[in-house]
Amino acid sequence: MLLGRNSAYILRDWPNVFNVWLDGPEPARVNRAAEASDLASEMAAVQLRFEDELRVSMSVFGYGYDPRNLEYYDLVVNTCRLDVEDAAQVIAAAARAHAAGRLNQ
Repeated sequence: MLLGRNSAYILRDWPNVFNVWLDGPEPARVNRAAEASDLASEMAAVQLRFEDELRVSMSVFGYGYDPRNLEYYDLVVNTCRLDVEDAAQVIAAAARAHAAGRLNQ
């Protein structure tokens, strides 16, 4: 497994790669970040927006692509609706289907 910024773009033509986008609605992500740290919700929201935009800017500047463009991903998972274990099971099942050639390309 490879985890990293821009890997969905960099490895887009590799046939055995399975790219997953983990995301969720901003309010739920802010609440999770505030709970995980001792930040107030307002500060967590500012930090989240800053980091999201920074990552997009780095991708656009470095590679000329927007990582929010879902065409580079095989699966999009709303991690705010699933706990970690359920999300991992969904990703593993989809990755197995991809490896077996059962997902549409």
